Amino acid sequence: MEEDEKSEPIQTEISRAMETQLRIHPNQNGALISAEGSPLIVEFFSNPKAIKGTLRETIRAASFDVQIMKSDSMLQSEVERFIEEIRRMKITTTASESWGYEMRGGTESLDAFMAINRSERVLHLSILSRSHRLLQGV
Repeated sequence: MEEDEKSEPIQTEISRAMETQLRIHPNQNGALISAEGSPLIVEFFSNPKAIKGTLRETIRAASFDVQIMKSDSMLQSEVERFIEEIRRMKITTTASESWGYEMRGGTESLDAFMAINRSERVLHLSILSRSHRLLQGV
């Protein structure tokens, strides 16, 4: 993947921007990533330290689906619609492990994964918008 970043101008620019512009605030435990002005993925972690590396890898992976580099701001109405759909999600336990549970679910256009420990504390929550233009046909 590093070789691709060096050869693709968009990935090179995104990597450069992550190094200079991506700021993780102390105790931040989540991020909403958009592409082309629409929500793409939201990630939450119980440990704020876990977000930095995962956020960088998520952005880097998404960058390979970007055709042109344009900076569209997300409209508040798009964020509110995305959050409202998250509230309607149905999620069920799919695996029980010694450390806790894995849960999956979503809606017609969202896929969700959640890991919780035995005390029912959320360790990681990831919600992907399957209806996003970047994921059409995937």
